[in-house]
Amino acid sequence: MFKNPESNSTFLTKNKFAYDRLRESIIRGELKPGKRLIIRELSRRLGISAIPIREAIAKLTTEGLLIHTSHVGAIVSSIDFDELKEKYIIRAELEGLATLYATEFLNDRDYQMLQENIDRMRQVIKKKEFSKLGPLNKEFHKIIYQACPYKKIYKMIFDLWDDIERAQSIFALVPQRAGFTLQEHIGILHALQQKDGVLAQSLVKTQKQLAWKDLESFLNSDKSRTSNFYMQSRISHPDSKKVSGIPPKAKPLSQMIRSVDKRSRKSNLVQSADED
Repeated sequence: MFKNPESNSTFLTKNKFAYDRLRESIIRGELKPGKRLIIRELSRRLGISAIPIREAIAKLTTEGLLIHTSHVGAIVSSIDFDELKEKYIIRAELEGLATLYATEFLNDRDYQMLQENIDRMRQVIKKKEFSKLGPLNKEFHKIIYQACPYKKIYKMIFDLWDDIERAQSIFALVPQRAGFTLQEHIGILHALQQKDGVLAQSLVKTQKQLAWKDLESFLNSDKSRTSNFYMQSRISHPDSKKVSGIPPKAKPLSQMIRSVDKRSRKSNLVQSADED
């Protein structure tokens, strides 16, 4: 007696496969906001029947990654511009704090793993495999934040990461950010090895701020419009007409470190004066 493959564990496997593939494509920015999902086309591309694809679409709709529109069907949902900006601001502060407090607890093994991560990132950039940079970037910062003794800060950071996972595809959307990120990581590692927590904290905060500026420029550019990368608040955003679409030019690493170091020394002098 023949078993219907879609009535046992095979169905569950296909269901999960369809869900994982679609979700990954949305998170990586391959399926961009505004993109309509056609079940027949997805069935052909994934090599599975329409049933698990429909189930995956239903689940992704409940998660907010897809929305259902009458007479159109499922389309990839947009991202709230203002909400994303707010989360980047929070990230910059939290990740800076985690770096500051982690500095004294990092050891030689951690430095080695950070350097190996930088080396892998350099090779990936040379090969222009930008989709691989997101996980490498996350791994780099995770090594640092794991050393932070305040685990609630660590948890809050990773909750935020999960919450804005779609924005982690910045390297696929804005490839020029890759080279800047590599240089920023080199500077952060150098500051950590020197046990300069204040400098490392400032470099991490600056990195998040620059990443947001690059992402914001892309989202407001003609390039993003033609690729259907729409943002819910884009039209009403006050700077939407001022952004040229070209990410701001990053300062050389040495200049950025000097600038941050100068601010740190000035802050220390003010603090000393207050104590006197």
